[in-house]
Amino acid sequence: PNSVLEALACGVPVIGTAVGGIPEQVQENITGQLVPDGDAAALAAAAEQLLRDDARRDAMAMAAAADARQRFAPALEIDRHLAFYDEIREKWRTTHVS
Repeated sequence: PNSVLEALACGVPVIGTAVGGIPEQVQENITGQLVPDGDAAALAAAAEQLLRDDARRDAMAMAAAADARQRFAPALEIDRHLAFYDEIREKWRTTHVS
């Protein structure tokens, strides 16, 4: 989800559900917190806890921005996509070209 990456890049700790790609984007208790899918009470509790703990929230905010710059920088994402396309092209060549 792009909104998770955008929040991290802006230094906003993410509280999200542990589904799909979100667990790959959020580092548990470092850049945010993950809760079980469909557990509204856990989501509310996590948000309340983070809102009440300024030091934890500030530490997560700094970690979120730094992590986003390191792991999801545009140049890095472009390189990953190009490498993926090269891999696909090479696999196609080996199976379709005599």
